[in-house]
Amino acid sequence: FEQKIAQLLGFEAALFCITGTMTQATALRIACGERGSRLVALHPTSHILRHERSNHVLFDHFQALQIGDPQRPWSVSDLQAIPDQLGAATLELPMREIGGQCQSWEELDAIKHHCHALAIHLHLDGARLFNAVVKLCRPVGDIARHFDSVSVCFSKGLGAPVGSMLCGSKELIARALRIR
Repeated sequence: FEQKIAQLLGFEAALFCITGTMTQATALRIACGERGSRLVALHPTSHILRHERSNHVLFDHFQALQIGDPQRPWSVSDLQAIPDQLGAATLELPMREIGGQCQSWEELDAIKHHCHALAIHLHLDGARLFNAVVKLCRPVGDIARHFDSVSVCFSKGLGAPVGSMLCGSKELIARALRIR
């Protein structure tokens, strides 16, 4: 099951977790540790800030840095305006709290290239990733290739009672297995 989802999204490996909350915190903890910065750029309406009761603070996984306007998706210019060294940046596609908005395809490319140029781990909160497929008119693998890691939730739009998958490199998933 893990390998099937990894292949579908175009990643080397995947790890099943019971909740998306677990996959998000795990991916960001690893990314920040690898990059020596605990700062993670998050939209003000991100699931991590609004619905996970800031568990990342409780467990001291990373520090959230809010980015962008609460009424629109954040952009590469919002990211470029941050003077601090980021360990990671997280996008949610589509953005549930602001009506399912998504960055444009061109904006996703610009964000990806900026993050890679500065060695910022780009993570996708893909709880509703399969809804973004419809919005962006692109295959799921094309969308996922913009990111270093992706979290997919099986209970959001897919009807499973529980479960989430973290996808990434073999190294990231090996570390995530130990943390899980």
